[in-house]
Amino acid sequence: MEFEEKEITYQLNKSKLLYAISIVDKLISSKDSKKINNDLHLVWKISGFKSKKMFENSFKLHKGISLYDYCEKLNPNCDCNNRI
Repeated sequence: MEFEEKEITYQLNKSKLLYAISIVDKLISSKDSKKINNDLHLVWKISGFKSKKMFENSFKLHKGISLYDYCEKLNPNCDCNNRI
């Protein structure tokens, strides 16, 4: 029973992370650089993570790069360096 609960938790967290990454990718491709920065820091809430730190750690483990470095890499014109 315990294994099943861990597997369900793992799958749930993976689903939340993939959903969050899809949101991040859409934000980064936005032409409104202020909107990127304003909305990027809310992705963890929208995708159901309990904390921003938990989301950022999961993101970095999955992508191998921090959320804001990922943003700057994909969209050098964004305002990601103005972190909230």
